[in-house]
Amino acid sequence: MNEELKYEPINACDGYRRSREGDTIPDQSLSVRLTASCDNSCSFCIAAEDMKISHKFDKEALVKQTIDSGTDTVSIIGGEPFLFMKRLIEYLDDIRDKVESIYITTSLPITLERQWDEFKNAMSKIDFMTISIQDMDYARNNDLMNSKKKFDRVSLLKRILEDEDLNEKVTVNMNLVKEGIDTEDKFFEALYLLDDWGLKHLRINELMHAPKQYVNFENMLGLELPPPYSGGCKTKMHFIDGMDIYLKRSCFITEETLGATEEEVDKLEYKAAHVDSYMQPGWRILYEHGEYDHKWRHVRPEGRKKLPLTVVNESQNK
Repeated sequence: MNEELKYEPINACDGYRRSREGDTIPDQSLSVRLTASCDNSCSFCIAAEDMKISHKFDKEALVKQTIDSGTDTVSIIGGEPFLFMKRLIEYLDDIRDKVESIYITTSLPITLERQWDEFKNAMSKIDFMTISIQDMDYARNNDLMNSKKKFDRVSLLKRILEDEDLNEKVTVNMNLVKEGIDTEDKFFEALYLLDDWGLKHLRINELMHAPKQYVNFENMLGLELPPPYSGGCKTKMHFIDGMDIYLKRSCFITEETLGATEEEVDKLEYKAAHVDSYMQPGWRILYEHGEYDHKWRHVRPEGRKKLPLTVVNESQNK
């Protein structure tokens, strides 16, 4: 195997991530959960089991642990952080000058429609916001998320993108889901509509651990890319001038219906034999009561786990 492999811009599970500028950097960010509550119940939610356990919110402990972690990047994750706007803004005020970058992930709760000024205040304190979308038809999008509040999130997304104060901070996370955005026509229809609304940053996302709803991007568009685990699961795509587009693919580790190519098995074995060549920071998840939950903290690489591998040719993954 190539001894320079560890320097390639490859998978987050190797301890690296892509910055918004496209650089490959060590992933030393801290994920923070402000609540386990959500106004959706997506069947493909990767945090569904984790969200069954909630804790009493302790702002002082949460802020202290955030600062003591030494992180320069905080990613505020779900539940749905915008359901508790006051809590969110107070937390942001307390950490804003202690970290370099703050990300937030949302599916746009209905509360934003009646808290628009508070929402813009919160947005003034963060650097980037990722908005998840599964279909450009708002009713279908609601159905795919099993939304508890049936309202037009797609029009709300349009309003946000058309706001000059917000647009540059927004990344749309386009989840590829069966019966949602799952065909070439639907993909390009969504892409061109988002372009019309002025979107600058798009992440196309294959689902993880959701075989019944998984959609393979390469199959959908008739493309052939290097295997995701060995060749990079996050790939820059070029569809529209002026829009930064990244594709995040699933591999045999995160999608049970996929087999591993020989190249991917080689990499897995190499990582197991060269543990020190790869970063192993673990996923740091800080919960609303100011404590870490170790069930989310994984020692890498995956080569230490026993995986039921089926070696396939690349064409068999299509």
